[in-house]
Amino acid sequence: MDSSAFGEAQGNEAGDLRVDDRRALVGILVILRFAIPWKSLLKELECGSGSTCRRCLLAWEKRGVWEKVWHLILDTLGRQDRLDLRRVAMDGSYVPGEMRGETLGSNPPNRGRKGTIHNLAVDARGVPIAVALSPANVHDCRMLIPVLYAIPPIPRPRGRPRSKPVKVRSDKRDDYGRCRQALRERRIIDRIARRRGESKRVWVDIDGWWRWRLPSSRLSGRLQFRYKRSECIHKAFLVIGCIMICWRALDHGF
Repeated sequence: MDSSAFGEAQGNEAGDLRVDDRRALVGILVILRFAIPWKSLLKELECGSGSTCRRCLLAWEKRGVWEKVWHLILDTLGRQDRLDLRRVAMDGSYVPGEMRGETLGSNPPNRGRKGTIHNLAVDARGVPIAVALSPANVHDCRMLIPVLYAIPPIPRPRGRPRSKPVKVRSDKRDDYGRCRQALRERRIIDRIARRRGESKRVWVDIDGWWRWRLPSSRLSGRLQFRYKRSECIHKAFLVIGCIMICWRALDHGF
């Protein structure tokens, strides 16, 4: 991808030399992988200072660069017919966080500990296509429709781009009448597990999927715990994780 898409994101403070955008991107990936503080970024990597990389991360997030790159890869996968939107699985993954901040809340099942929920939607092949953050005290059923609306129009080899799946699979936490009614109004077949006596074939575990697709040894240190109050930084790291998974699907396949 052309580095000009990232634009001028670095400051011009006195005494600071401009760092190439690619080098700043390497520094951001190092922070994501090893979950180290920004100030602990090694100078030997020649990625600039930690504050420079953090400034680039925030500037590119506010400019929507990360989502543009993600959607660009999804468009390429769609044109190659490597995305299957006939079945979409949706679920949430809890991430602990100690500070107060945006999209942070107490998690009742986890003894009231604060945290954030990664609400994720994947296609039938396990490629992430939409993501949203919510406080831990917001029920999963309230994020079903927002995540569904977050699915971008994805091109296909033939026909118009598709953003609406044929079937949606989810677990028992979405077994509410308003969720099923909202899907039926959009002419989407619901495959939501029943809270009483439903078969296991519609059970979804996005948390386990996330650990498998992006284990701790592969660029996920910052995604296992929320270190900052700002939502922008955590969301940017989350989208970068989705970009890495989609890039693997584009380059090697699953």
